[in-house]
Amino acid sequence: MPDSDRQEEPDWKLHPMRIRGQVRYRCFGDGMCCSDMHAIGALEEDEVVRLQAVDPDVVGYSDLADAHVLRMRPDGTCPFLGDTGCMLHEPMNGLIKPHPCWRFPYGLTATPTGGRITTEHRCSCRTIGRDRPEVPLEKAAQELVERDGRTRANHTVDAEVAIRRDEMIPFAEYEAIEAPMLKALLEEGARPEDVIDRQPFPNLIEGTWGAIAGGMRVVETDSRFDDALSWFGAAIDVRDGGTMDHQARPWTESFDRVLTRVPEADDAEAMIRDWVADSLWSLYWTAYGSFEQARCEMATRLWLLRRLAQEFVSLGSREDVATAEALMIVDLVGTSEWWEGITARLSEAD
Repeated sequence: MPDSDRQEEPDWKLHPMRIRGQVRYRCFGDGMCCSDMHAIGALEEDEVVRLQAVDPDVVGYSDLADAHVLRMRPDGTCPFLGDTGCMLHEPMNGLIKPHPCWRFPYGLTATPTGGRITTEHRCSCRTIGRDRPEVPLEKAAQELVERDGRTRANHTVDAEVAIRRDEMIPFAEYEAIEAPMLKALLEEGARPEDVIDRQPFPNLIEGTWGAIAGGMRVVETDSRFDDALSWFGAAIDVRDGGTMDHQARPWTESFDRVLTRVPEADDAEAMIRDWVADSLWSLYWTAYGSFEQARCEMATRLWLLRRLAQEFVSLGSREDVATAEALMIVDLVGTSEWWEGITARLSEAD
């Protein structure tokens, strides 16, 4: 997710706040997001002080994040993740919780027509389960209010956006293009590939897809992020005729909770449409390229999502659970610096 130091934007760029339809989420304590699939940080100085008062050894410094972060347990989970969820959530009304946890999975994009509340799909509590309630705008907006009472954006969109590299259009014109796409993604039976209407794996301005896959499969740590990156690279390799090795899947415990929580299969295609809609709605792509590049990027990740889900089904996962796991991987990698650099190198559709 782009993070412009949670900018303070003019009020007209944040209001009115909007959240798109059919966004469903509740924290069920699956534990997916409370792990080293991402750094739980950056922590602000006052947060470091409060957390170290609870446990002096709980904070560490991450060279990758260039910031203080929560130090994970040896099994890769957050030190405050208990059997029933976050142990910091209830005490003092959650005020001890680090800021990144306070907002997750919500994000905020400031635009010329107001704030867009968006969500990340890297946790099974967000992606799967028919008992997930639809999120009211008021609740999501409240989750974005910081301790000082202010609301800051993760990302900002200017008065014009790049529809192609050499063509800028007013934001209002872009919204007119986007609106029917978002509407179509809410319709049962719609194919997200048809809505995106671009081919995956476009030519690259430099480098090759094979080289990208190879780089992703060089695991540097034993973190869940590197595991996700390796699976992502393996799926690219399959596209080029390679084979997908059966690598470690360190999310078994979390997905076991999902099977208990969701005894009857969810609608896998609805889960995918929901994710594609958020990829559009967030407008994060404006930081890395044009709308044409974004559509090609979404088509590519959608292909990889389906291939990963197919692989997980072949390994014994239920289709909806396999889709949730694949969604976690493509959302996590797709919002990383790894993928941001690749997005900027995508050629545009003819």
